[in-house]
Amino acid sequence: MVSERLRQEGFDAVFVPKGYDEQLLADQGRERDIELAFVGSTNSVAYSGRKALLDELGRVENLIVSRTKSGEDYSNTLNRIRFFVSADVGMGEYMIKNFEAMACGCVLLAYDQGEEENRALGLQDMHNVVFYDSIPTLQEKLRRLRAEPELARQIAENGRHLAISRFSFGAVGRSIVDHMRPALRPHPPLSAWQRLRLKLGI
Repeated sequence: MVSERLRQEGFDAVFVPKGYDEQLLADQGRERDIELAFVGSTNSVAYSGRKALLDELGRVENLIVSRTKSGEDYSNTLNRIRFFVSADVGMGEYMIKNFEAMACGCVLLAYDQGEEENRALGLQDMHNVVFYDSIPTLQEKLRRLRAEPELARQIAENGRHLAISRFSFGAVGRSIVDHMRPALRPHPPLSAWQRLRLKLGI
């Protein structure tokens, strides 16, 4: 792995998340008239796990699966969705759609990618995201969120703040620059002559 080779060579590996365009995608504060939805592709072989999960969920919940044009149309659609279903099955990581949906104020229902990934991204179940690993688990949490709209609102708000602070292009860029900035080298100890000059003020 690249990160392990960097460590062996004396470098620290840096986790850099995917970023979204904050100039295009943001919470518009509009009414959310679509309760449960996924927006994106399900046709390619790479997304076969995603399609299977969404098909299964669609048989037991009123799920809308759609595609939109990128840009304004995509942003407007995300702003209509209350619960965004992320179905990154078999991906091993969270796709950019997760952060885009969070930034637009959706409650993100995310297929759990594991503790290491979650910790690196700052994702916390039922705080800024809702994790699931099966359809029954997703349905159980959905029932709670429907019964507790204030909890759903708070998760959406926490998720939006996390997305803005960690996953926007601006935030990702600042993080990269900060990690590339070399640490200040310690000042070498003063010689006897230098100490004497300081003492005498010369």
